[in-house]
Amino acid sequence: AYLLDGSTQDFNLMVRAGPPADASGLWRLTGARQERVDAPKVVAVYSTGTPVTLRFDAQTLLLPPHALVWARLPAGLDIQVTGDDGLWIELPAAADPLTP
Repeated sequence: AYLLDGSTQDFNLMVRAGPPADASGLWRLTGARQERVDAPKVVAVYSTGTPVTLRFDAQTLLLPPHALVWARLPAGLDIQVTGDDGLWIELPAAADPLTP
């Protein structure tokens, strides 16, 4: 196989079937997403071609293009993510990939 227009980028989320993976997901960010965290979870935000802004608690993070950030979020936290091109990855706390 030959690539016609240069390299490609792939991003996958793989989880085991059944609980707690049933509450996992990956969504494309286009614009703003604002929500209150309903249960403890782990999220990752990836900025693809443009910067993404992540706000929670008193923190604001600006992700440059092609950056990834992971965060553990407690229940009851208000979050806002703004970006024209990014990915939102969500896992329940029981499936925390950051725990060895």
